[in-house]
Amino acid sequence: MLSLALYLLVGAIAGLAGGLFGIGGGLIVVPVLLFTLPLAGVEPTLVAKVAMGSSLVTVLVTSLSSAWNHHRRGGVPWRAVWRLAPAVALGATLAGPIAHHVNGLWLERLFSLFLLFMAWRQWRGQPEDRPLSLPWWLMPAGAGVGVLAGLVGIGGGTLLVPLLQRLGLSITRAVAGSAACGVVLALSAGISYLIAGWGVSGMPPWSLGYLYLPAIAGICASSWLLAGVGARLAHRWPARRLKNAFALLLLVLALMLFAGSFSH
Repeated sequence: MLSLALYLLVGAIAGLAGGLFGIGGGLIVVPVLLFTLPLAGVEPTLVAKVAMGSSLVTVLVTSLSSAWNHHRRGGVPWRAVWRLAPAVALGATLAGPIAHHVNGLWLERLFSLFLLFMAWRQWRGQPEDRPLSLPWWLMPAGAGVGVLAGLVGIGGGTLLVPLLQRLGLSITRAVAGSAACGVVLALSAGISYLIAGWGVSGMPPWSLGYLYLPAIAGICASSWLLAGVGARLAHRWPARRLKNAFALLLLVLALMLFAGSFSH
């Protein structure tokens, strides 16, 4: 019962953040799963992989709700999304197999330092709504985002939002585009974790590969509803406030991730 209440609470927070900032909420969900999955009977050696895989499925639901609500308000930059999404999906598909061979702790530390840099960039500010550009390096960058996001169990919004801003999009449209790209990223990575963990022993009942369904259901139940609330707020807030709030979010997540990587 305690785990269910925790899943619902975390889902609500992740959903609100997903709609407001274009992130899937994985950086919020993963730490909770790392704590609760051993209590559910997941073998210690599998906890990290199950947390990443399960988180990505919740990211799929949060991103889908967020993207739909942004689309209804005309905020999704579909031209940039159609160019970026296939590369993101390709990179995310590789995440499950690569996870078997990568030192996750050093990856978390490197990622946290990158988030600190992006928080500084966001706080410093940059021009809004420049003419949209789609440079040659966009697809390789998208593939890299897909791999990295899949490896750490997130929707990639902390990377996709700054990337879309670099193309000339305002913070609000970048958030909307990030949510749309997060759908294909999470779907591709989630499938890769399902396949990579299929038939692995040590998983509790109600599992599919590296996906633990009870946790996914609890988190998704509340995240779907709150993502719509976050998307409405994103279109009402002034751009400067949204950028500063996003910078603060990056700073907090970077510090949490960096500290957590040394506590293992």
